[in-house]
Amino acid sequence: MLRSNWPRSIKLLTQLLTWNLLLFISYTSMRFGENAIDVYHSLRPLFLSIIDPASVENLCMVYDRLSHDITDLINEHGPKVFPDFDANRILLTLSHTPGTMTSTPSVSAAMKLAGGFFTTKMD
Repeated sequence: MLRSNWPRSIKLLTQLLTWNLLLFISYTSMRFGENAIDVYHSLRPLFLSIIDPASVENLCMVYDRLSHDITDLINEHGPKVFPDFDANRILLTLSHTPGTMTSTPSVSAAMKLAGGFFTTKMD
């Protein structure tokens, strides 16, 4: 307890408010840290996209292909796992059209490797 001339109710209220304030500060610092880590992880791709715009185009193509592959996988295995599965609820992105997946000649070797990794089908 606090050593002062305050009444006991004020001393108890001060301790409870301090404890609640510490909880609030802990929670907000964790949220701030999570957001800061997210921003930190997005800086490298941002700078890479500024330096090599062709890699962004390839990344978009890889993303579209991966999105399509995941949608196909869900539509194939969804009814087997969930008896009330509705394939019409899963929508394809508007940017995906079959046959648009072509590689550009200016794509770096690392992006080609990553693109090949993400577009392989699982058995």
